This record gives sequence, C-alpha cells and structure tokens, in this order.
Amino acid sequence: MLSMPYADSALPMPMPDALEVVDGRNRPLLVMPCADVLRQRLLHRAVALLPHLRQHFFLMRRRSVWDVAGIVPLPAGESCALTAQQLLEQSGLPPCPLSRIALLPPDADFPCFVELFAARLHAEPRFPAAWEALSVDADALTGLQALPDAPLSPLLRRIEPQWLRDYGMAARSAPRRSSSQAAACTRPLLATTSSPKR
Repeated sequence: MLSMPYADSALPMPMPDALEVVDGRNRPLLVMPCADVLRQRLLHRAVALLPHLRQHFFLMRRRSVWDVAGIVPLPAGESCALTAQQLLEQSGLPPCPLSRIALLPPDADFPCFVELFAARLHAEPRFPAAWEALSVDADALTGLQALPDAPLSPLLRRIEPQWLRDYGMAARSAPRRSSSQAAACTRPLLATTSSPKR
C-alpha cells in the first residue's frame, strides 16, 4: 500500500527501490526498501516540484484536491537537485531553471522532509491533456489557505505564501543561469522548521 502523496502523483515517476530513513533532524540512519519505509511511515526525504511563470505558480488537480505538480520520495544515494530535474523531465515541460524554495519538516500527514523546488518557465506551459492546472500567485494561495473547505492538499496548506514572494524577488534579482547550473545549487533559498498550519 502506497501512502502519503505518492499514490496520487500527477507524474508517472517510478518508485525507487530503496530510501534513506532519517532522524528528526534529517540525518540519515539506514537504507531500507521503499515499500517498507512507506508502509511503516518512517521518516525519509522527498522532492516536490512547483512550476511557475513570472509570479504565477501552477497547481495541479489530483483527484479532488489541488497540489504541487509532482512529488516523489528521494531515492537512497540521489541528490534532491537531480531528482527535481527528473520530475521536471517526466512532466513534459521544457528545460528550465530549478531553485529550492523551502525544506518542509515532517508532520502527521507527511512523515518525510519535503524539499520544494520551483521550476521557472520561460513561456506559457503546455501541460499534458490529462492535467488540470490552476495558476495562483502568493496572494491567491493565501486566500485559498484561509478557506477551511478549499480543496488543497495538506502539503499546499503548509507552503507559506511569503516563501513564494521571497523566492520571486530573489529570482528577479538573480542573474540568469542555465538549467544545469540552477539544478546544481545546493543551498535552499528558504527553510522552515515551524509547526504546520491548520
């Protein structure tokens, strides 16, 4: 049984064979089969992708809720940046710069550390026909999160709109980089260890 967000992922990413189990401070402990880690809901790492065009970020509908474009558990021994690049390629979107937005700590819904990446698109995206996309800016996300019945995934409810604003300002002021340079970055722009909002 696949629990957490992976079963509903909009992207056809294969599940990795093995995951690193980590402690509460995101330090690796051991490597276990992916199915065992997910079944036992052990702490591990995941990578999520949020494409955007200028100030507008694209959410994807999965079943009855809006969510990030893709999320996958981080395979043991792989880098977050490489996995984010693979998510981008699997989405069918054109190559574009990737940057870290935040590191979300685990909570009751997600027993994993989620490294959230932004994919900066250069033109209006052509999403696969099966996808339903919703374009939001930071203010629109704030409004959706304020509605208790808004169909947002638990992960989207934890994304701070201020992260998107800060990322947007940093992206506008940064010099243009190639996609490979952006994917190779190793420092998150933002990080949080605060408790999730409800």
